[in-house]
Amino acid sequence: MTALTQAEADALIALVRETAARAIMPRFRQLAPDEIETKSGPTDLVTVADREAEALLAEGARRILPGCAVVGEEASAADPGLLSGIETSETCVILDPVDGTANFARGLAVFGVILAVTRRGETVFGLLYDPVCDDLVLAHRGGGAQYLGAGGRRALRTRGPRPLRQAEGLVPLSLAAPAERAESLVP
Repeated sequence: MTALTQAEADALIALVRETAARAIMPRFRQLAPDEIETKSGPTDLVTVADREAEALLAEGARRILPGCAVVGEEASAADPGLLSGIETSETCVILDPVDGTANFARGLAVFGVILAVTRRGETVFGLLYDPVCDDLVLAHRGGGAQYLGAGGRRALRTRGPRPLRQAEGLVPLSLAAPAERAESLVP
């Protein structure tokens, strides 16, 4: 599996930051009602910022990684066939330009940008970017994960294995089919 070069990773990081500064943050808490739409239902929102950021990210990704496929959340919502590019492409960039669009649209600072790069269907790089705080979480296949913020770069580590009865987590019930939600509540 061919990893990204540091120059490619750095270029993608810069692209995400520039795109957020240009297309996302100027609209944060500034969206007009006609700049917010629904997709599959009332809680599945898309904004002008999502669309513009995805277009800028896709254009930049193709410049940084010539010949790559790009699968963005908004483009694949319109054309689900694009999802096959993740498995079939030599290199694919997967984008969620505004993860947490409902929060973004409500003016809540709990949203970010997600970008991943796959090679022949295997993830080799990923980043989560918080444009409000300018924080990044980066992961390179085989290289662990790092947090990059105002205080510099530091490695992220898990707490290690623990018994299932001590495990903690959160799974939004909205992700389950309605018929399965009630089953999820039964211990």
